[in-house]
Amino acid sequence: MTYRALDVANSFIKLGIENNNLISNMKLQKLLYYAQGWHMALHFGKSLFREDFKKWLFGPVCPSVYGQFKKYGSNPIKRVADVKTKELDEKAQKLVEKVFELYGGFSAVQLSMLSHKEDPWLKAEDLGIIDKDSIHDYFSREKERIEEEAARRDAA
Repeated sequence: MTYRALDVANSFIKLGIENNNLISNMKLQKLLYYAQGWHMALHFGKSLFREDFKKWLFGPVCPSVYGQFKKYGSNPIKRVADVKTKELDEKAQKLVEKVFELYGGFSAVQLSMLSHKEDPWLKAEDLGIIDKDSIHDYFSREKERIEEEAARRDAA
Protein backbone atom coordinates (compact mmCIF):
# COMPACT_ATOMS: atom_id res chain seq x y z
CA MET A 1 0.00 0.00 0.00
CA THR A 2 1.25 3.47 -0.84
CA TYR A 3 0.61 6.25 1.65
CA ARG A 4 0.83 10.00 1.67
CA ALA A 5 4.01 11.41 3.15
CA LEU A 6 1.92 13.06 5.85
CA ASP A 7 0.65 9.64 6.98
CA VAL A 8 4.25 8.53 7.51
CA ALA A 9 5.22 11.87 9.06
CA ASN A 10 2.50 11.54 11.69
CA SER A 11 3.83 8.07 12.58
CA PHE A 12 7.31 9.51 13.13
CA ILE A 13 5.91 12.35 15.22
CA LYS A 14 3.93 9.89 17.38
CA LEU A 15 7.07 7.80 17.89
CA GLY A 16 8.99 10.90 18.91
CA ILE A 17 6.32 11.83 21.44
CA GLU A 18 6.03 8.26 22.80
CA ASN A 19 9.82 7.92 23.16
CA ASN A 20 10.41 11.40 24.60
CA ASN A 21 12.52 12.15 21.53
CA LEU A 22 10.64 15.01 19.88
CA ILE A 23 11.73 15.79 16.33
CA SER A 24 12.01 19.03 14.41
CA ASN A 25 10.71 19.55 10.89
CA MET A 26 14.25 19.27 9.53
CA LYS A 27 14.79 15.94 11.28
CA LEU A 28 11.36 14.74 10.17
CA GLN A 29 12.30 15.41 6.56
CA LYS A 30 15.40 13.24 6.83
CA LEU A 31 13.54 10.44 8.62
CA LEU A 32 10.99 10.46 5.79
CA TYR A 33 13.81 10.29 3.25
CA TYR A 34 15.42 7.31 4.97
CA ALA A 35 12.06 5.56 5.36
CA GLN A 36 11.36 6.03 1.66
CA GLY A 37 14.83 4.84 0.68
CA TRP A 38 14.83 1.72 2.82
CA HIS A 39 11.28 0.87 1.82
CA MET A 40 12.24 1.09 -1.85
CA ALA A 41 15.32 -1.09 -1.28
CA LEU A 42 13.37 -3.73 0.61
CA HIS A 43 10.29 -3.72 -1.66
CA PHE A 44 11.77 -3.78 -5.18
CA GLY A 45 11.50 -0.05 -5.83
CA LYS A 46 7.98 0.40 -4.48
CA SER A 47 7.50 3.77 -2.79
CA LEU A 48 6.24 4.04 0.78
CA PHE A 49 4.57 7.31 -0.17
CA ARG A 50 3.87 9.11 -3.45
CA GLU A 51 5.39 12.53 -2.91
CA ASP A 52 8.83 13.47 -4.18
CA PHE A 53 11.75 14.97 -2.31
CA LYS A 54 13.45 18.16 -3.41
CA LYS A 55 17.09 19.04 -2.96
CA TRP A 56 17.04 21.90 -0.49
CA LEU A 57 20.04 23.46 1.21
CA PHE A 58 19.87 21.28 4.32
CA GLY A 59 18.99 18.01 2.61
CA PRO A 60 16.03 16.19 1.10
CA VAL A 61 12.67 17.81 1.79
CA CYS A 62 9.12 16.73 1.04
CA PRO A 63 7.57 20.19 0.46
CA SER A 64 4.00 19.22 1.40
CA VAL A 65 5.09 17.89 4.79
CA TYR A 66 7.48 20.78 5.32
CA GLY A 67 4.61 23.21 4.76
CA GLN A 68 2.41 21.39 7.25
CA PHE A 69 4.98 21.79 10.06
CA LYS A 70 6.90 24.96 9.15
CA LYS A 71 5.12 26.85 11.93
CA TYR A 72 7.40 25.02 14.37
CA GLY A 73 10.54 26.50 12.81
CA SER A 74 13.51 24.59 14.24
CA ASN A 75 11.60 23.69 17.41
CA PRO A 76 10.34 20.19 18.19
CA ILE A 77 6.99 19.16 16.73
CA LYS A 78 4.71 18.43 19.67
CA ARG A 79 1.62 17.13 17.89
CA VAL A 80 0.60 15.38 14.72
CA ALA A 81 -0.87 17.27 11.78
CA ASP A 82 -4.45 18.46 12.22
CA VAL A 83 -5.58 16.79 9.01
CA LYS A 84 -7.08 13.38 8.40
CA THR A 85 -4.34 10.83 7.86
CA LYS A 86 -4.31 7.09 7.31
CA GLU A 87 -2.81 4.71 9.86
CA LEU A 88 0.07 2.65 8.51
CA ASP A 89 -0.32 -1.09 8.16
CA GLU A 90 1.83 -3.32 10.37
CA LYS A 91 4.62 -3.79 7.81
CA ALA A 92 4.94 -0.07 7.08
CA GLN A 93 4.77 0.81 10.78
CA LYS A 94 7.57 -1.65 11.58
CA LEU A 95 9.73 -0.04 8.90
CA VAL A 96 9.07 3.42 10.36
CA GLU A 97 9.92 2.13 13.82
CA LYS A 98 13.17 0.59 12.55
CA VAL A 99 14.16 3.82 10.77
CA PHE A 100 13.39 5.74 13.96
CA GLU A 101 15.49 3.27 15.95
CA LEU A 102 18.43 3.57 13.52
CA TYR A 103 18.32 7.30 12.75
CA GLY A 104 16.27 8.86 15.56
CA GLY A 105 19.29 9.33 17.82
CA PHE A 106 20.99 11.59 15.29
CA SER A 107 20.39 15.32 15.29
CA ALA A 108 18.77 17.05 12.33
CA VAL A 109 22.17 18.51 11.38
CA GLN A 110 23.87 15.11 11.54
CA LEU A 111 21.17 13.61 9.31
CA SER A 112 21.51 16.54 6.91
CA MET A 113 25.25 15.99 6.69
CA LEU A 114 24.74 12.26 6.16
CA SER A 115 22.28 12.81 3.32
CA HIS A 116 24.70 15.25 1.65
CA LYS A 117 27.23 12.41 1.21
CA GLU A 118 24.79 10.13 -0.62
CA ASP A 119 24.29 9.75 -4.36
CA PRO A 120 20.61 10.80 -4.57
CA TRP A 121 21.51 14.16 -3.03
CA LEU A 122 24.74 14.55 -4.96
CA LYS A 123 23.15 13.78 -8.34
CA ALA A 124 20.08 16.03 -7.96
CA GLU A 125 20.03 19.61 -9.19
CA ASP A 126 19.72 22.35 -6.58
CA LEU A 127 16.05 22.82 -5.67
CA GLY A 128 15.21 20.04 -8.13
CA ILE A 129 13.44 16.77 -7.53
CA ILE A 130 15.54 13.96 -6.13
CA ASP A 131 14.92 11.14 -8.57
CA LYS A 132 13.13 8.14 -7.04
CA ASP A 133 15.17 5.76 -9.20
CA SER A 134 18.31 7.30 -7.74
CA ILE A 135 16.95 6.78 -4.21
CA HIS A 136 16.05 3.17 -5.00
CA ASP A 137 19.44 2.44 -6.60
CA TYR A 138 21.41 3.97 -3.73
CA PHE A 139 19.53 2.22 -0.93
CA SER A 140 19.55 -1.08 -2.84
CA ARG A 141 23.35 -0.85 -3.06
CA GLU A 142 23.50 -0.03 0.66
CA LYS A 143 21.30 -3.03 1.43
CA GLU A 144 23.60 -5.30 -0.61
CA ARG A 145 26.69 -3.86 1.09
CA ILE A 146 25.22 -4.49 4.54
CA GLU A 147 24.20 -8.03 3.60
CA GLU A 148 27.71 -8.76 2.26
CA GLU A 149 29.31 -7.41 5.46
CA ALA A 150 26.99 -9.58 7.55
CA ALA A 151 27.81 -12.65 5.47
CA ARG A 152 31.56 -12.01 5.89
CA ARG A 153 31.12 -11.64 9.67
CA ASP A 154 29.08 -14.83 9.84
CA ALA A 155 31.72 -16.71 7.82
CA ALA A 156 34.55 -15.54 10.06
